[in-house]
Amino acid sequence: PGHELCWARIAGFTLSVMQFAVLDNGSYELQQYDRTLSGNGLNLKYTLQRNRQVVRTVSAVLVQMPN
Repeated sequence: PGHELCWARIAGFTLSVMQFAVLDNGSYELQQYDRTLSGNGLNLKYTLQRNRQVVRTVSAVLVQMPN
């Protein structure tokens, strides 16, 4: 318990970073951060799962400002 495993992958225009952790009580968490380039900026998505149940999802869009 307490150990984490991290990995990343690129698929198309998306960089995904995952973090898997076994908690002290024996359950586990999987966090996933997705960063996707779009035509006008960057789409961000964060998902937290505990024991295959989605606990939290956060999404945001960063827009590139014209010069």
